[in-house]
Amino acid sequence: ILAELARENPRFGERIGQSATASSWSSVARVPYGWIARRTENGLFRVGDQAAVIPSIVGDGVAIALASGRQSAAHFINGGAAAAPQFQRDLASSLFWPMLVARGLRVTGEHPRFAAAAVPIMDKFPSIVRALSRFTRIGGY
Repeated sequence: ILAELARENPRFGERIGQSATASSWSSVARVPYGWIARRTENGLFRVGDQAAVIPSIVGDGVAIALASGRQSAAHFINGGAAAAPQFQRDLASSLFWPMLVARGLRVTGEHPRFAAAAVPIMDKFPSIVRALSRFTRIGGY
């Protein structure tokens, strides 16, 4: 698929170089889950994964992309390039609690003892799962 994308978009092909034809790609490592960009410079609106990386377990990466895109556009319309630093601070602030809950869920899910204790509780009380899910939601998505 990378080779096909590279053919369709030559600039993308230039950026990934020989990787488009390499067959050794099998995984992604060292994903900085929990990272949030808190600062930027004028004119640089960090959105999507450049704004924050939420643990995959909660599946809200697309929501970060959508919410950050919408918020960056609103900031740009209202303040131009100079609004980028305020946008980044506002976005980081709005992501604090969802990211904290997501980080807790990730730690719980990855630790065998915690996971073994959490699964029966969540099975017995599904409302806990719904509540935790709501706490990880970003920007109404």
